[in-house]
Amino acid sequence: MRRGRNVNRKGSVDISFITEWNVLAGDTITLPTVATYLYNAQIDWNGEATTICTAHNTGNSYTFVGSGIKTITVTGTFEAWSFNNSGTSRTKITKIIKWGDVKLKYIQAAFHGCTNLTNITDLTPIVNNVNITSLTGFFRSCSNLTSVPDSIFSNLINVTGAGSTFFGSKITLLSANLFRYNIQINTFSNCFQACTSLTTIPSDLFRYNTLVTSFFSCFEGCSKITAIPSDLFRYNTLVTSFSSTFQQCSILASVPIDIFRYNPIVTNFSFVFYVCPLLTSIPNNLFYYNNLVTNYASALNTTRSITLPATIFNLSNLSIVTTFVQLLNVGSTVYSSTGIIQDIWNYTTATSTDAFSNQTALTNYAAIPLAWT
Repeated sequence: MRRGRNVNRKGSVDISFITEWNVLAGDTITLPTVATYLYNAQIDWNGEATTICTAHNTGNSYTFVGSGIKTITVTGTFEAWSFNNSGTSRTKITKIIKWGDVKLKYIQAAFHGCTNLTNITDLTPIVNNVNITSLTGFFRSCSNLTSVPDSIFSNLINVTGAGSTFFGSKITLLSANLFRYNIQINTFSNCFQACTSLTTIPSDLFRYNTLVTSFFSCFEGCSKITAIPSDLFRYNTLVTSFSSTFQQCSILASVPIDIFRYNPIVTNFSFVFYVCPLLTSIPNNLFYYNNLVTNYASALNTTRSITLPATIFNLSNLSIVTTFVQLLNVGSTVYSSTGIIQDIWNYTTATSTDAFSNQTALTNYAAIPLAWT
């Protein structure tokens, strides 16, 4: 559902933002306001009291007498909501019942650090505001949040940044339509980093995000991902950085053919498959079509043996590379890779420290210059 609205059973629009909290007697809950934004909202504290929030840190707190599950309802104008990993109230929110429409303009790091947020029952999208341009840190460190509605962001058509949006959450599955309508996004840096429960990446997850330039650490530390869809980055032709994108994906077992074929202006592949110990082979021509790369530091440093294909690089384009440091480095000869490595040292003056350290089982290891080992 795109551009949906919160409509109740009587047909009228639900404009209130409703959340659920688990509090102890004497807990003071403070809703997260942000300086410089406008507030003119009535806040109902589970029917026990009502306050009027008229400015940043004004009328946005209440101390509950009794413990239990409490519903907090915000009605009116509440332009910015951002916990940003601060305050104790962030650990008390457990559920988002209704997004409503409180004229939100700023939601960066909105629920960052809400470690007990477990559920979003509203299946309609967040209401659009042209001023909402960032989803950075939106659900960061929501360590008990396992899923979000497919259309949650579909109205936010002006968003340009999705960095760290789900960093450290417990998301298990992703919808292919999660970012379908956010066509202005230019970065997914750290977006799913440390999502240790994520098992599968939808093939079309980034299909409509054609302006993206960075996937830096996007899936770093996603320790349950075993495979990468073949067309995951096919439509992201403006990407310049895949640095650390799959770093420490500890059970990643395969990389598809042509995974980076359609990303011709990439400049940075550093650490892209760093510490991926179950990755035992890489496809032919892995970096062949990426002719502007300057940084391959630790790009294939999986820490374990891999079987090399006949071709990895387009040799004619290596003159601009500035670093191959620890490209295929391993800590012991026990983990040496096998096959023939292209003679890249004849085509570049790049820094090459430990590029092939301990890779003694390579067929042409004896031909590798000392400076590269």
